[in-house]
Amino acid sequence: SIHDEEAEKLLRLSGFAEGIMKKLPNSKELWADRQTILFARIIDEISERNYDTLRLIVEKAQTLEIEMTDERTMNEDITEEMSDIKRSIITFLTAIWATHTTVHSLRYGDPEMLSDKAEILSRFDIILADLDRQIQLAEQVLEVLATGVNVVQTNITNRLSTIILWLTVMGTAVLVPNTLATVFAIIPNPSSMFRELLIILLISTLLASAIAYLGAKRVLGSKRRKK
Repeated sequence: SIHDEEAEKLLRLSGFAEGIMKKLPNSKELWADRQTILFARIIDEISERNYDTLRLIVEKAQTLEIEMTDERTMNEDITEEMSDIKRSIITFLTAIWATHTTVHSLRYGDPEMLSDKAEILSRFDIILADLDRQIQLAEQVLEVLATGVNVVQTNITNRLSTIILWLTVMGTAVLVPNTLATVFAIIPNPSSMFRELLIILLISTLLASAIAYLGAKRVLGSKRRKK
């Protein structure tokens, strides 16, 4: 008899035992054929389920790509999400390569319990091709993530360059007037030349700030191009 775990239903098959036994293979070759087909069906079903996992990874990558276009999104959040997706892809690829190795061994190895018929073993060729496509898709997502890393690094570099640029200008705008004020203090009775000294101070500060801005921008721009 056959029953489920809770033994709620019992099916007595004694009356069908003779017919069932006649349908079972009675030779080693037939058993091998059926086992090979069964293995191929099971592995093929597992391979098809891999696309569901890959689809989720691709959706996360697409969502991350959209977030990267939003300037309000923090680079730290993007970097963390990219690390999570990359970790998922590596785990996925590890599992796929393990499955690929197993299927390859079944196809081109010499297991005793599998069929030797080419038309049956060709089922594994289809599965191997499917696994290769999954590996290619996962690697493409990794390439997209690598491009995203470059974008994040570029954004960080641009922000740092902007901060350095304006700090340089601000430092120049503070340093030049202080230096000139120290020099003007040596002049006897500078109050009589207040207007002239003020004009010199303003012009010198503006000119030095402009030179500092252009110089810093040129230096930072050349470093950015080298990268």
